[in-house]
Amino acid sequence: MRQIDSFVMWLAVSVLILGGLVFSVYLLSFILPLVLLFLLGDFLWNVGRRWYYQKKFGQETVVIVKKKTQNKPADIIDAEYEILDDKH
Repeated sequence: MRQIDSFVMWLAVSVLILGGLVFSVYLLSFILPLVLLFLLGDFLWNVGRRWYYQKKFGQETVVIVKKKTQNKPADIIDAEYEILDDKH
């Protein structure tokens, strides 16, 4: 009797695991095209927006990146100083 219970338990677990795998494949077969459609829509939106701005402004917008200029080395100043108060 124990062997039959063990077999039924393993059979049930195996069926649940296989059912979960089959369900996940079907779920992915519906979700993946939606994700690809979203990415395609985003790509088309960006291409259309770029085309619109090129037509509106007549030229492609250019981003100018300024390079950081090399500063001359700082002068070292003596950090020890004394405050002189002539009023007291």
